[in-house]
Amino acid sequence: MRKTPLATSTSFTNSITNFPMQRINDLNNPDLRWEKSRQLNIGMDFSSKGKHISGSIEYYEKKGTDLYGNTLYDYTTWGNKGTVVTNTSNMKGQGIDINLRSINISRGEFNWQTNFIYNYNTSKTTRYLSDDAKEFNMLLDGSIITPIVGEPLYSITSYRWGGLNNQGDPQGYVNGQLSTDYNAIGNSITVDGIDGGSLVFIGTSVPAHFGSIINELRWKRLSFSFNLMYKLGYYFRKTAFTLSELNGSGIGHPDYYKRWQQPGDEFSTNIPAYVYADYPQYTGRDGFYRYASVHALKGDHIRFHYLNIAFDLASRKTKRFLQSGQVYGNLANLGIIWRSNKEHLDPDYPNTYAPPRQATIGFRCSF
Repeated sequence: MRKTPLATSTSFTNSITNFPMQRINDLNNPDLRWEKSRQLNIGMDFSSKGKHISGSIEYYEKKGTDLYGNTLYDYTTWGNKGTVVTNTSNMKGQGIDINLRSINISRGEFNWQTNFIYNYNTSKTTRYLSDDAKEFNMLLDGSIITPIVGEPLYSITSYRWGGLNNQGDPQGYVNGQLSTDYNAIGNSITVDGIDGGSLVFIGTSVPAHFGSIINELRWKRLSFSFNLMYKLGYYFRKTAFTLSELNGSGIGHPDYYKRWQQPGDEFSTNIPAYVYADYPQYTGRDGFYRYASVHALKGDHIRFHYLNIAFDLASRKTKRFLQSGQVYGNLANLGIIWRSNKEHLDPDYPNTYAPPRQATIGFRCSF
């Protein structure tokens, strides 16, 4: 049993001692127990006759119990804040790792091998001692852990989207009815839209399936390899055209040119009409539109990660003065070759520029 208060590490140092500081922000809880974890791993290695196909398969499962979290507390007995740290939750993660290697062709001086890597991973909250853990009650972008029982740890939620009206204004839902009362929409955040709430659960922001396909080809002293990476089963939120950014800060957005401009456009576009952002009737319009479900997109994609080519200089004739030598070239960050979203966005860099393509040429040797 633990009877000392919790201390939080800070980035500050004491001005006198220059030692790192910790700060006590929570009450002592004598019932607080150590967090517990349990992990199971089951795997096997295999290979066919002649080792034309080989690999490994592993299943893992990890459970965490008595995990720390904040619980509501009568703040009038202390006065600092209305929560205390207790053993509030349990979590479970599980997945599969598969690594397959195949020798596709091996004839004389020509060889072609493929390495297929597949990973599957999910994690969720299985117990949380709070009424807030029963359903989503806030907008989430998937960047923090949200302990909703039975749901992914990193979840995305959005306002339920009702399209544009004939004035070009974005519509949400209040009590199951279409509405442009954005304050009322914000005040009716309950999941999900079926029950009349304004909020909908989109999915996890963490890929459930991911891995690589690496091909290696060799002919005599020339070798060639390339890597395709994939991520599947997750979502991301794209940026939105907002009036406040355009009118207030001069920040534009490509969607401006696709905006609603006349009655009937609501059937062909989801971009609202342009109005002055300081109009009273449009209070909350940007906030609703920015976090509407129309901007939550599937992140599934396949990426061309790299391409390598190399030529070995060393041979039987050169062994007297050159033990090993190689001229090589590399191309990296070659871009996405398939994506599920129709906006042509890079799910890994939806709000910024992706790393530029890189080309490298080199030479290495030993005498």
